[in-house]
Amino acid sequence: WDLVLRRGTIVDGSGSPPYEGDVAMLDGRIAAVGRSLTGKGRDEIDARGLAVAPGFIDIHSHADGTLFDDPLAESVIRQGITTVVVGQDGGSRGPSRDDGSAREQLRRSLRAQNAFGSLGDFFAAVDALPSAVNVASMVGLGTVRAVVVGDGDRPATESEIAQMRAMVSAALGQGACGASSGLEYVPGAFASRNEL
Repeated sequence: WDLVLRRGTIVDGSGSPPYEGDVAMLDGRIAAVGRSLTGKGRDEIDARGLAVAPGFIDIHSHADGTLFDDPLAESVIRQGITTVVVGQDGGSRGPSRDDGSAREQLRRSLRAQNAFGSLGDFFAAVDALPSAVNVASMVGLGTVRAVVVGDGDRPATESEIAQMRAMVSAALGQGACGASSGLEYVPGAFASRNEL
């Protein structure tokens, strides 16, 4: 093995009671888990008194706001979180309106905005990072509404609702794990029940 964690308290995430055992790693992956694994590791860690568990999933993260500045995400990883779900509260990093305007071009050129034409573009940018965490994203319904309707307090038309449905469908096809709403935030606060 490359690495063996010996005699740690294994919490495997299945709901079964914790037990003392070993975890072996090979080629950067968990290769074996058991009460007393045979074979030596190139490196071995005595994990007695320590919990050994799968990485945690933060299902309400805003890590997409800092991921491009801090792809190692140490504040997250050091808590045992290995997967973040972003695109919360109705806001996601895509889609955005690209109408060719100077304002939109400036917005897209500002890295700090982390705005992408689509969630597919966002996922490609995340894949290019040396990111220490796995990233899942929802598509923000407020983001979609802002692209189609704008930030104004008015109901969406049936045609706009159809456009928003198509955008959400496209984002799901590009890998979004769901849709989020933020009904206390503008422009989500302006969405009618029919629109939702």
